[in-house]
Amino acid sequence: MSAPAPYQELKALWEKLNQRYLFHYDKDIEKELPEALFQLLREHSGIFSGMVLHSERAKIQGDAAQTGRMMVARESGMTVGFAQHLSYGVFLRRLSSATNLPLPLLHDIFVRYAREVAPLGAAAFTEATVQGFLSVFLDWQETHLLSRFHYKQMPRQDKETKLTYADGALKPSLPQADVGIYVEEGLPLAKYLYDVIAYDSPLEKQNILSDIENVSVYGKIPRRSIAIPTLAGMYSPDFMYVVKKKDGTTELNVVIETKDVKKREDLRGDEKVKIRCAERFFESLKEDGFAVKFRTQIRHEEMKNILDELME
Repeated sequence: MSAPAPYQELKALWEKLNQRYLFHYDKDIEKELPEALFQLLREHSGIFSGMVLHSERAKIQGDAAQTGRMMVARESGMTVGFAQHLSYGVFLRRLSSATNLPLPLLHDIFVRYAREVAPLGAAAFTEATVQGFLSVFLDWQETHLLSRFHYKQMPRQDKETKLTYADGALKPSLPQADVGIYVEEGLPLAKYLYDVIAYDSPLEKQNILSDIENVSVYGKIPRRSIAIPTLAGMYSPDFMYVVKKKDGTTELNVVIETKDVKKREDLRGDEKVKIRCAERFFESLKEDGFAVKFRTQIRHEEMKNILDELME
């Protein structure tokens, strides 16, 4: 599938979203983290048991009555199994990537745990331990860290993106799977970024097919193309819009996270954390001189209403 002429109106937003920002904990929490994380390990020593708790179930969902399409969604649950062992270096990198905690800090707290609480042999470093640590860390950080970090813009570097080459030239096409696993027959609106209606959920399809008057151009953000560092790992939102105000002169850049759930309380803990961090990220963009409105859309929320509210 291709991204034709509408890209030019999205170019400034796309380039800004692909500019690198680093995640930093505030200096006061940097001093507290070593002791706090050590105590977290001490209180949850069961994460080193070598067992992993996980299950998965399939649930049919979709809009079969209207389109004849059905989708299988997988939901996580709990069961018991054995986990694969990891080398210590891979183990630390997995944790660092998922939490944005520095590798030296993670190393120090595990060394201290092994010295002061209980020895840690190779059997302790498993995928189960990674998941166990992430579970207790996620609960802890919601209380202690969500307002104690910031983003720092890095010097601009020309790089290849999902839509462009390193010199900024637009690529002629990209894999359909990067924007959606389902395809609707027909052509999208002329102001849609791509020439195929590809989507991952009924709510995304609704957004793609919605003809909203003040929207100049819009498009799905390719999967894993924008890497916003958060407390719960890297994050990439779903849609980008350029909207003109009613006077026809002022443009508004909008990024949307689409969650096909009935209510916000149904979001998983890690999803809530990523969204909270993304809100702070887009505040940083505004502080750096590029205003982007960020909103989360859930089921039964019309995109037109969200954009109209932002334009007021």
